[in-house]
Amino acid sequence: MKVTIKKIAEEAGVSVTTVSNVINNRSHRVSKEKLALINSIIKKYNYTPNLNARSLVKAPSKLIGLIYYSKRHSKDIVNPFVSEILSGVEYEAKKQDYFVLFHNVQNVEDLIKIQTNWQFAGFVIVGVPSNLFKEIDSLLEVPVVYIDTVLDAPDLRTALSNPNTMFVNTEDAELEAIATNHLIENGHKKIGFVSRGFLENEPSVNEQRYAGYKKALTENGISELHKIERSKEIGFETYLEVLKNLTAVVVSEDFLAIELINFLKEQQIELSVVGIDDIAFASLVEPPLTTIRIDHTEKGVIAINKLIANISESFTGQYTSVNGELITRQSVKNINASAELKE
Repeated sequence: MKVTIKKIAEEAGVSVTTVSNVINNRSHRVSKEKLALINSIIKKYNYTPNLNARSLVKAPSKLIGLIYYSKRHSKDIVNPFVSEILSGVEYEAKKQDYFVLFHNVQNVEDLIKIQTNWQFAGFVIVGVPSNLFKEIDSLLEVPVVYIDTVLDAPDLRTALSNPNTMFVNTEDAELEAIATNHLIENGHKKIGFVSRGFLENEPSVNEQRYAGYKKALTENGISELHKIERSKEIGFETYLEVLKNLTAVVVSEDFLAIELINFLKEQQIELSVVGIDDIAFASLVEPPLTTIRIDHTEKGVIAINKLIANISESFTGQYTSVNGELITRQSVKNINASAELKE
């Protein structure tokens, strides 16, 4: 019976890429136990690599995987946040003669299948949950740039000990504090925080933005916190009485802020709203949305440049933080000024 790399991979319980890397002496990310197991299987079958196949494996790949982690089964490319990152990745990759394969994944198994079936030069991965990061990062055998993947300080230090692991993030707590302070400066004290579901004790973009909201309130002597979590199962209707008792909200993403503005119109509730991202639709909604502008297209460009530099063994720094700026529009009202006019 002819023995193939695929059969060795199946028997060892690893990917074809892992076996190829062991055969070609690129096993620095393979555990000692797996390395010994793969070599024992190769020896058992007296396996000799096909020279033509080896030349293909050794040929430098020009394919970059853009992976978006989502709990939903449909691709989130319709979300402007995702499409803007994709635009930056594709634009810069094309300039440097690389090709991009976009894929939405819901679990680790999806990522294993992708890596098994394609030969990638590297990955750009968006939104990996902190509780899955270690498992995902240990599976990847090429350089990776993570976008908007938030880790606690010890885990981040451990991740950065691997030169193939890089990050492009935003100072989310700081930016959400800016958004909350803008509302406070406009006279608001009853301020809510609106986001999709998250755990307060688990590092994530939403957890960081909630922390920034709380910090701004605390520093201004405001003790009331109002957390509103929107999900597929829980709509804004659930929080109708809460919303009626607020004067303003900060929202963890523009897409959700626009949904909320439309809901508030239906319910004839007047609230000041601040988002974060400044997606293309933010200026088109009525009223136009005050938001924190983050250049997600630039995030994609930075990620690709870092990745290709790493592939070519040029060190550019492993952690990059992208800044944001407050963009004021008509969705925030100065209630102090309104009160003065009434008087």
